[in-house]
Amino acid sequence: MAATPPSLAQLATAPSGSTAGFVSPDIATNGVVKSGYVVNVGAGVVNATVTAQASTCNNIGNAVSDYFAEAHPVTVGSSGQRSFGTDQRSTIFQDSLGAAFTNATVASATTPIQ
Repeated sequence: MAATPPSLAQLATAPSGSTAGFVSPDIATNGVVKSGYVVNVGAGVVNATVTAQASTCNNIGNAVSDYFAEAHPVTVGSSGQRSFGTDQRSTIFQDSLGAAFTNATVASATTPIQ
């Protein structure tokens, strides 16, 4: 079974029996701009399926072992200075130069927010 990369669209889809998703509808698309930052969610480095789509609460994609999420300024120095990334380790990392995080760069990140 192929792993389905996670996305903000998946997180915005309400689970069965609910009308609200896990994230706000205004960030329901990867690449959306919110408060001067571009926001993305994607597959992690390993990205192995742990739960098939049919068994997930909102039936929109497989649950995977690794993910990453990131937000970077639309215009470094104007809309923001730092970028932020996280993954399944649950630590929020920062890049003081505002570079966008990828699954590989957040996996190797070592500068947590203090």
